[in-house]
Amino acid sequence: MWRYVGSYGANCPRCGARAGSFTADPESSPLKKLFLIPAACLAAILAVAAAVWFAGHRQSAELLEAAPSVRPHSWHAASTDLPSANLMYLPKADSGFVGSWGGHLRVQAPPGEMREVTMAVVPDSYYFGERNGVVFIKTNVYGNPQWPVVKTGVKVLNSRSIEFRIDSICKSCAPPQRQQEVTRLTLINPQQLAARVYAYSYRSGDGHVELTYKGTLHLLTPNELAAIDREVERDGKFLTRINRKIPINN
Repeated sequence: MWRYVGSYGANCPRCGARAGSFTADPESSPLKKLFLIPAACLAAILAVAAAVWFAGHRQSAELLEAAPSVRPHSWHAASTDLPSANLMYLPKADSGFVGSWGGHLRVQAPPGEMREVTMAVVPDSYYFGERNGVVFIKTNVYGNPQWPVVKTGVKVLNSRSIEFRIDSICKSCAPPQRQQEVTRLTLINPQQLAARVYAYSYRSGDGHVELTYKGTLHLLTPNELAAIDREVERDGKFLTRINRKIPINN
């Protein structure tokens, strides 16, 4: 719809009539209506998209909150108490393992998964000895008493690589939560052991968390070993000893 809004004070050159100025009515302009419809559609689309994104984001957040967290266990050399019944012999293991080893392992996780990490740095220590040409290990497992160990073991992968496994379960968690840790120690040289821990925690219907800890262990002096063991004791409670071998096909 168009309306008259004023006169320029001049005549039409063809008919002589007074010339005026006409402009579109901003309230009823077809042009305006043309733009109002796409704008409304766009607003609706944006609203739906925002709702979908928010719902998906909220669902992702709920899944993350529902997923279990991981608290790895620590190893304690306990080199001062070596009753024969508590030694685990490692046939075919390289004699380079013999000695007291220790250090700190650090979590390897992207920032988005750090919320599930309860320990970013884990102290560990191991004592390896040798009797009659056979390497043995003496170590204890420390951790949160809420996560008692239900199975432990060690196996020799090759002469320079050893693997430990710990299975634990949190029965007080709702629902009960399980965790498995696999620790691999690899002899790099006479002064260094590469350590890698893979921890997998899960509970039925609520997702799982997988974390990896890595570090390099070094041969320690008696004082250094005692310091690491005190740190292990401070961060956790004694749970169990390595008491059985894991079948090689596990």
